[in-house]
Amino acid sequence: MDIKFKTVADSQVTISELMLPSHSNFNGKIHGGYILSLLDQIAFACASKHSGVYCVTASVDTVDFLNPIEIGELVTMKASVNYIGN
Repeated sequence: MDIKFKTVADSQVTISELMLPSHSNFNGKIHGGYILSLLDQIAFACASKHSGVYCVTASVDTVDFLNPIEIGELVTMKASVNYIGN
């Protein structure tokens, strides 16, 4: 049986999205739930790219929002599988 070892680069995914008024609250800040949705999308893409099969998010330990995101800002997210194990 041939085992192919994958590198971190094999799973890397980057997405960028312009923050629109439809993603914001009444104060012009982007909803945290929308950012979590983007996070889930890139996690799916990264895990699926690495594994070659359909993946779902089973859990998220922590997400800390340190600064607000404004309408008109470009949000870029990067993901990779850095370690796998039993």
